[in-house]
Order: sequence, then structure tokens, then C-alpha cells
Amino acid sequence: MIHLDETCLLNDKFEPARLPDVCAPRRELLNRFHQAAERRMIYVCAPAGYGKTVTTLLWLADTDRKAIWIGLDAYDNGISIFYKLLARGIMSVQPQNQNMADVLISPAFSTSPVEHVIQMLSEFYPAEQKFSLVLDDMHLISNEEILKSLPLVLKRLPHSFTVCILTRSEPSHELLDQESREQVSIIRPEDLRFTSPEIRGYFQSMGHFLSPEELKNAQALTGGWPIGVNAIAQSGLIDGDVEDQVLENFIKRQIWDRWDHDLKDFCMRTSVLSEMPAALADRLTQRNDSKELLDRLCAENAFVIHLGDDLYRYHHLFLDFLCNMRRDAMPEVEEALFKICAQYFNEQQNHLMSLQYWLKSGDYKGIGPYFYSYVFDESNRVMVENIEYFATFFRDFPDEAFREYPALRISRVWYAYVTGDYESMEIHLDALYKSVPSIALHTPEYMEYVALAYSVDHRESFVSQIKRFGWLGRFIKSFSNGKVTKSIVSFAHNFPYMHRSNRDYCDLLLAGDQIFDKLSNTFGKVLGTEWVYVKPGLMAGFAYERDQLEDALAHATYCNSLLTPENSKEGVFCSLIVLHSICQAMGDTAKAEPVLKDLGELVAKEQYFMPNFEAYKTRLKLWDGSVNAANIWLAQYYVTEDTGHLQLYKLFQYLVTARAYLVRSEAKKAEELLLRIQDFASHYRRPADIAEAEVLHAALLWAQKSRTQAQELLERALERMQPYGFIRLFAEEGLSILPILRKIYARITKSTYTGPLLPAYVNAVLLRTYQVSKRRKGVAYHLQEDTGIIKLSRQQKRVMELLAQGNSAQQIADMTNLKLPTVKTHLSIAYEKLGVHNAMDAVLKAKELKII
Repeated sequence: MIHLDETCLLNDKFEPARLPDVCAPRRELLNRFHQAAERRMIYVCAPAGYGKTVTTLLWLADTDRKAIWIGLDAYDNGISIFYKLLARGIMSVQPQNQNMADVLISPAFSTSPVEHVIQMLSEFYPAEQKFSLVLDDMHLISNEEILKSLPLVLKRLPHSFTVCILTRSEPSHELLDQESREQVSIIRPEDLRFTSPEIRGYFQSMGHFLSPEELKNAQALTGGWPIGVNAIAQSGLIDGDVEDQVLENFIKRQIWDRWDHDLKDFCMRTSVLSEMPAALADRLTQRNDSKELLDRLCAENAFVIHLGDDLYRYHHLFLDFLCNMRRDAMPEVEEALFKICAQYFNEQQNHLMSLQYWLKSGDYKGIGPYFYSYVFDESNRVMVENIEYFATFFRDFPDEAFREYPALRISRVWYAYVTGDYESMEIHLDALYKSVPSIALHTPEYMEYVALAYSVDHRESFVSQIKRFGWLGRFIKSFSNGKVTKSIVSFAHNFPYMHRSNRDYCDLLLAGDQIFDKLSNTFGKVLGTEWVYVKPGLMAGFAYERDQLEDALAHATYCNSLLTPENSKEGVFCSLIVLHSICQAMGDTAKAEPVLKDLGELVAKEQYFMPNFEAYKTRLKLWDGSVNAANIWLAQYYVTEDTGHLQLYKLFQYLVTARAYLVRSEAKKAEELLLRIQDFASHYRRPADIAEAEVLHAALLWAQKSRTQAQELLERALERMQPYGFIRLFAEEGLSILPILRKIYARITKSTYTGPLLPAYVNAVLLRTYQVSKRRKGVAYHLQEDTGIIKLSRQQKRVMELLAQGNSAQQIADMTNLKLPTVKTHLSIAYEKLGVHNAMDAVLKAKELKII
């Protein structure tokens, strides 16, 4: 059993600023907070300097609530980091709760943080104590997954909790709606402004008594802005005119100009820090009394905030002022100050902060040890976490750093690759290739990583890269037998299918049997022990796509037999997915169910696979038109509308999301996403993904009566996949594309057709799609219903009902007193509307659409 206490759970981020020695008496505002706390959430929104933090602290001091304070910053904008903070904060109020502790310390926490926090909350002991959870500086959190999942998590907090969010962001439409339903209290800037009586009272508490004229001037000068009121109350001087409302002028005239040189020097040197440990302040200023000095400034309300223990920070606005002063007064010492910070944080094992500060120093040649510590010593983070870290790391990254230390480009290429920024990726790849001789000479330990970066350069076919591997391989003195592959976050980028993972490997099928031998002697050496199972894994995927299911099963079984506990868990995930897909396609439930169980057990341990595993299971249900499955999928926190670049590692999920939109008859959203996927996949040379998006788009167009467009688009997809012989990509969509395939087959079998499509290939696709259509409604099933594309006349419906009862056309004519040609005409029109060509299909389709 592991017992935790507050000291090991919390760090300085959980320490709120300490209240100043002198605080403004603001009873009306505190009453407003008490009233707001009757609801589950208080949303305090105002620009900087409005006293959000101090007022919230005053309110907490006026209650019997135990506070969980979490001070957020830009580095917390990753979902795993954010929820780890939240979990530790909640755990701190019940440190002896063993069940919660087990969840918190689980190695899998970072892979599925939302689910783990929800699980933690289910273990929270009932308590009479009231709590307040404060999320300070929430405006710094912009991650869509956090913003989508947080309301779901907060709903699960016990009713003993009140959530208080401090932010500079305006309330969303959802929050405004909740406010109108009395679920949320919103405190706005006008609530936080000082009134004239409050200004008078605050001045009196500082020992200054204002005349009516001075009070009027103070109100006009500050507009009730709390930090402005504090600035002039601190000096007791109200000698500016009404136009002089810029805080910088307040600070300079009423504080800065009155300080001595030593104090100014101290503040400027320490302004390189957003949060300053007193020990680091001593190093930066070469003195040993930083703590005493900072405590004095806190007591004087001099824009210094005590965060707890030996940690302090300047108010944001004052910090901006100090940085400007430092750059003007002492530019020559900035490099040394940043290096001191980097060395300090390196000693503290905070490699991210250490690297950030060394970068600020501008000494890029000396960055090597810091870069190595950050990228490789902490490389056990899951891929999503790495993306979160690198998003911060590469923000405003200087080009000079790449020139001085070229190996940095490897991480930059990877970041651009997985986040879909192919333009940046190409720029950095070209620069990386030019730097290969330098990297091989000075930092040869990175050369295998360069080879991996080259392997995903979408501008060149993989077959060509295998043949041209020598230009790069000659710089690699020795291979690490897969050590490099295991040390990076992901070699398959969490994709479920090996043959369509970090890149589309379809072109291997067109290169002859010898290509795998060449691959084994080139990139296979980089993969090392992972390569052993990759070849049969790829062959299993190819055979499955070609509908050669017996061969696919043999390859997949062999692939699974080669896996060992030392191999990457991604290899296990991919091999089980393709094995389940094959068993599912064969209709072998007895074999499929245990494989799905094995997958579930793997994902329970390695939860970073969960989004793609859930996507895979959802796709199976969407193929049968399950609206419930579509609703559940779209409600997942990790299913977000990425308005910027599509993210490569989410590509499989995007295709499932497009299907969910189709099932829910959200045609516009589906079409927009499918067009984006087609464009994205074309840039990354991923023909199978392009074709899959085209197939779904064609199904949508057909349901919308855009028959010609649908047929042209599906023909294009068939032409794209015909060289590889892929069938399942089409067949799995079943009834949604069956009528389009029939139209295409009828067209290409005419003597006048001169296009590239081969009747044998299209017929194979058509036959398999027809067989699948008997079991599945298809993703466009509800869309067809909602758009009303199939409406039979009364007579057409009548003859179809009689046909469904097993009657022939002649029997129907006799039963209805219609002439035989008339009956055949009604049936022919019904077939056309249903998109079928024979009686059996017509009856099946009419029943599926509930027409008869």
C-alpha cells in the first residue's frame, strides 16, 4: 500500500498567492461571492489587474471551505498534465484514500487522464467538509480536449465542492445559458471595480485620508481599476491627470522612481522568472537575503505575490514593466541570467524549464545536454503528451538554434508531421538533409532518428527511399537493433493498421518480391527486433484489403506468434486489430470474440490506444447505421473539430467521425470533413485514406441524389485502388455504395467504355459488397431516409408488397387486374428508385428502408 500526504502530492502550483498585509474592506463584493457560491460554479472573468485572485482569497478566508487552489500556466495546456494537476489537488484533501491513490499513481494515468480522474472521483469518501476547487488563470488553457471534457468531469464532483474559475476570457454561450438556468454564477469586471466608498476605505486602511476632491480625482484616474487604486494608495499621491491612465506610468512615477538602485537591480534580474524560488533569486542577484527582501515587498503590496514556502512571483502587469526595464538597462547580462536559470532547473530535474531557459540565453551551441535530457530522458510520455510538450517548446522557436544545433530539427520534423503541418515538415526535412554530414560528425547518436525522419518524407515513394537508402545509411556507423525505435514515442503513430500507419505502405505491393529483402537491409536495420513481425503484419494487412482472407489469417497468425514481451505494444495492438478484422470479415465470431477481448485487456493496460480502439469498435456499429453509436462517439472528449491542421495520428478517428456524421444525417459536416481528409491524405501520399474518404463522400452524394457526381467519385476511388487490388475498403461500406457500384459496372461493361477500370476488378468489388450489404444497413441508411430519396407511388408500393410475398409479375397482374406490361413498368420504376436490378435486392432494400 502507498500512503500519500499533502507534502508529496502538492507543489508550488497548488499554493495561492498570500493575502497582502493590508486589504481593502469590500464587504459587498464578498457578499456577492457568498451568494454566487450557492451554485456549483463561480466564473470570475476580468482583465489583468482586477483583483480576481485577491478577492477570491478574501472570500475563501471568510468561509469554512477547504480550498484546492491550482495555479495554471501555459505549460499546463496538455490534457494529461492538466488532469494530473487536478487529480493531485483532489487527492490532497483525502490523502489516506487508498483507492484514489491507486488511480493517481497508475502508470496508465497519462494515457487516459479523463477516465482516471472520473474513476478517482467515484472513490471520493463522503465528507461533511465543504470544498472549493479554484482554477486560476484558466484563460491559459485552450486545448479543445480539456475544454470539452472538463464540464463532464466537474459534474462528477461531489456536491460538497464549489468550483471557482478565474480567467480573463469572456464566458461562453454555454456558460451564459447555464447562468440563465441558475447553474453558474458569473462575476464580471463591473462587479470587481472599486466604488468611491471602497476607494476611500482602502486609502484609510493605508493611512491616507482623502478629501472629496481627491476621492473624485482617484475615481476618475483609476476608473475603479483595482490595481490602479492599489498603485496610488500605496504612494498616497494623487497628482496625475485623468488622461494619464496607463499603469506603466503609475508604476514608474509612483513606485519605480522612488526605489534605490539595489532594489531596482534586484527586481530587474529576477524578472527573467515567471515564478521565482528564493534560492534562484539569490543566484541571480548574488545575494543571500532574497527571501527577506521579497517578504518585505509582499507586505508593502509592491506587486509581489508570495505563492508559498520560498516561491514568489511578480504581478503579471508589473512583470511586463520589469522586463521592459531590464532589456533597456542591462541587455548585456541577460544571457548569463538565463543560463543561471537553466542550470538551476537542470539540477532540479525540470528538463523542460531548463531547456526553455537555455534557449532564451541564445547560446545554441551549448544546448546539446539540455536537449538530450529533455527529449530522451523523458521519452516515456505517450504521443499526445509529446505533442503537448513540443507545442510549447517550438512556440516562437529561433531559426538560429537549428543552424547552431541541427539535430533539433529531428524533433521539429516529427512535430510538424504528426500535427499535419506538411509545409513546415518539408522545410525542416530539406534543412535536416543538408545537415546530415554535420550531425553524423558531431552528434552521431542522432543518425538513426534522421533515418526515421527520412522514412516518412511523403514527397518520395517508400520504394524509392528503400532503393536510395545508401545516401543516408553510409553515415550510420552502427545500428542499435531497435533501441531507437523503442525510445521514440511511436513508430506506428498509434494507427490500428500496420500497412496504413506512420505512412501508407501500399506501394510495396507494386515493387516485386525482392523489395522486402531490400527493406530488411535498410530501414529494417533501424527497426531492429521490431522488424521481425512487421513484414508478416504488413502482408496480413495487404491480403485483408485484397479480400484474400485465408492468406491474411495465416500472415496475421504468424505475425502474432513472433511477438515477444520485449516488443513494442504498438506492434501487438496493430497485429490484434488486423486479426480481428480478418475474423470479422470471415464471419468467424468464435475466433473474433477472444481477439477483441485480448485487445480490450491490452488497451486497459496501455490506454493511449483507447481513442483508436474505441474508433475501431464504433466503426463496426456505424456500418450498420447505429445512431446511438454515432452519438456516443461524437460525445467523446477526444473527438474535437480541429479547425487548424488535421492531426496525422487522428486520421483513422476522423474517418470514423465522418461516418458518425453520415449516420446522424449531418451531411454538411460530413462533406466538409471528408473533403479535408482527401486534401490532407493527398499531401501525405496516402492513397488508401484518400480512397476511403472518396467512398464515403460518394455514398453521401448518392443519398443526396447527386448521382453523376457520386458515380464519378467512386470511379476515381476504384481507379486509385485497382493497382493494389484492394476490395475490402469498398465492400465494408455495403449497402451505402452498392447501387453506385452497379451503375459503374453496367457502364464499364459496355463496348463503348475505354477507361482504365477492369470489369473483373469492379465485379470482384461488387460481389463482395453485395454479400456485405445483406448484413449491414450502411452509414448512409438514415441519410437516405431523411432526404426522402425513395418514395414509391401507391401502385408501386402495392406491387412490391405482392412481390415480397413470393408472387411473380404475372401473378401480381392477375391479383390486381392490371396488365402484365403495367406491372412490369411499376416494378421497373421501383427498382430504379431503390437502386437495384433484380427482385431479391428490391425486396431486401424496400424492407430495410421500411417502405414495405
